[in-house]
Amino acid sequence: MENQHIAETFEQLATALEGFREQQQQSLQSLIAFSEIISEQIGQITKMAEAIKINPDRSIALAD
Repeated sequence: MENQHIAETFEQLATALEGFREQQQQSLQSLIAFSEIISEQIGQITKMAEAIKINPDRSIALAD
């Protein structure tokens, strides 16, 4: 009887750990997607910054 209870407890633990692992995997995939979006945004901002030239008189113009 004691062994049966231990076996059931381990099965419940294994099930809970599998659910936790799946949640962690989904969180990781979300973070990867978010970081890709941020990286694209940084690239676009960098291109815009390169296209703008700030003159000594603090006026802003498109770079040559």
